[in-house]
Amino acid sequence: SITKVLVSPRVLLVQPQSIRTKIIYQQPPVAAKVAVPTTVRRFMKNSRATAAYAAVPQSSKISPFDPAERVIRKGLEQLGKRYRRGGETPASGFDCSGLVQYSMKKGAGVALPRTAAAQYQMATKVRASQAMRGDLVFFNTSGRRVSHVGIYLGNGAFLHAPRTGKRIARATINGYWARKLIGFGRIPG
Repeated sequence: SITKVLVSPRVLLVQPQSIRTKIIYQQPPVAAKVAVPTTVRRFMKNSRATAAYAAVPQSSKISPFDPAERVIRKGLEQLGKRYRRGGETPASGFDCSGLVQYSMKKGAGVALPRTAAAQYQMATKVRASQAMRGDLVFFNTSGRRVSHVGIYLGNGAFLHAPRTGKRIARATINGYWARKLIGFGRIPG
């Protein structure tokens, strides 16, 4: 029996036994279709719920509705797209800060400044040992304080738009990237 159903970035908690339900809508998430109990489906239909629904096991630590996971998903959808200086759309391509800006806006509804340096200023700094999936990772690749940004994927990996002639890719923070690392930042919201 399903005891929790997560609907939005915030929460929809459904307890089918008592039909006590709390709903807080902000923006509908994107999710896989799953079986939802009849009583819950009936309630959703009657309340004009429009979001996609998914069952979440009690022990689940990573929810597909977590804003950080949605940011990562939006970023990963861009894998293989071309780098373009000043680019900020899937159609035209991305530069590093454009990829981060797009992923944050589409994945979590958070508006970020356009440059890596401005994104660094906005971020709450976190230690490497406290970095979590969806945090931003900042680098000095050009002699300026902050000149490159990516989305941290966990376990030392990140997603980024590297440079002209390259495509959006995963990379690990070792070798070159470890030497260029400035730090990690978390975006409020």
